[in-house]
Amino acid sequence: VQDDYRCFAFPLDIQETQYVTGYELMPDVTEMAHHGIVYLVGESAQSAIDRKNQQDGRIGWSCYGSVGLSTSSEMIGTWAPGASPTIYPEGTGYQLNPGDIVVVQMHYNLAITRQPDQTQVIFQFAEADEDITELMTYELTAPVEIPCPTDVDGPQCNRIAALDRVANLYGQEFHYFPDALLQDCNQTLDVYAENTGERAIGYCDYPIPAPLTVFGVFGHMHELGRSFQFELNPDSDEPIYLLDIPNWDFHWQDTYYFVEPLEL
Repeated sequence: VQDDYRCFAFPLDIQETQYVTGYELMPDVTEMAHHGIVYLVGESAQSAIDRKNQQDGRIGWSCYGSVGLSTSSEMIGTWAPGASPTIYPEGTGYQLNPGDIVVVQMHYNLAITRQPDQTQVIFQFAEADEDITELMTYELTAPVEIPCPTDVDGPQCNRIAALDRVANLYGQEFHYFPDALLQDCNQTLDVYAENTGERAIGYCDYPIPAPLTVFGVFGHMHELGRSFQFELNPDSDEPIYLLDIPNWDFHWQDTYYFVEPLEL
């Protein structure tokens, strides 16, 4: 196995509500660090963490896609090559309550080296009595249906075989995840019938669930990605690109904050 998705839990020793207003994820063994995601889970997740932690004899537990705890979680930070220390927009932060737990998911690529890692996350806090607007993260995903390139054949070119492999690596729930993405986006495989290995497109439309103030956006793909667009009101007379990356580079990605917050 060349890739290890590993989650680590860090209970927060806080007695009163606070806000995270910024963070920096500092990878230790950079040759292994593919990317990292910082999540926040509630105190109720502790029993699931206790069951999974060191279950395979190693610190933490195997996780893929999220924290792997069958519980609600919120992404509050990301790191990938090129990312800078992040300070959230002035007067904003993610709320932390007594009992909350930080879970850090690290994706380690083991092709170059395999050694102990001591990645750190440093947080900046604000007290609850400060005038802070609470942040929330909406994770919007799209189907990924990429067939093999023309004239390429092999076991993984069969969609079912590819799903079986992912399920064997990361858990049986991931055998159904691509179909769930199609369903969430009100799509079928027919939408992607014209995709080729040389030019594959995935997309999804999401309705705005409630009035929102949007401070920034973050796009994430891996090395097969070529371009990324995040568009508001795409079928209207005046669509707005919230994020447009014509030449995607996995080794240079970050969160982008607007000059002025956007009211939706």
